[in-house]
Amino acid sequence: SLEKTDLQQFSTPLPIAVSAAKAADVRAGDVVLEPTAGTGHLVASLDPKDITIQMMELSPRRARLLENLGGYQVKEGDYLADLTRKESADVIITNPPWGKYTTGKYGVPIGVKFTPGDVAERFIAKNVRDLKPGGRLVAVMPTTMLGPRGTEFRVYLRQNGAIRALIKSPPDAYRTRS
Repeated sequence: SLEKTDLQQFSTPLPIAVSAAKAADVRAGDVVLEPTAGTGHLVASLDPKDITIQMMELSPRRARLLENLGGYQVKEGDYLADLTRKESADVIITNPPWGKYTTGKYGVPIGVKFTPGDVAERFIAKNVRDLKPGGRLVAVMPTTMLGPRGTEFRVYLRQNGAIRALIKSPPDAYRTRS
């Protein structure tokens, strides 16, 4: 749909989503944030019983869908413009939009000590800011971050946390099915 294209909505395939949730090592009492919630795949395998799951979604239609599912705290809006979340989450699980940062669609990175080469890097810099000290971030990222254009970003990550794993998606994991 036009909304899917305009908002770069590509749902995370369930096997990748479940693996990301497992990698996050969610524990009782954790506040889990999914800042680009889409249809909720990344947190669908989590049991909301002993944790708080917060979701943010840009699309009003998808935000209402998530609210109707129940068990989640859903906020409709632009995650990058939301300045209320600093150090608010124990865990962030995300699949941010991907693409060249130079389009200007996602604003200027405020307080970031590197020049993002991909939009996803801008989202992750905000995620790092929004984690509580000692928090955990699991992000489904484009492979461009592994190339020469991602060097500054990888340095930023090493300076602001510990990278535990880089796992490549299976070939054709995001192939659109008709």
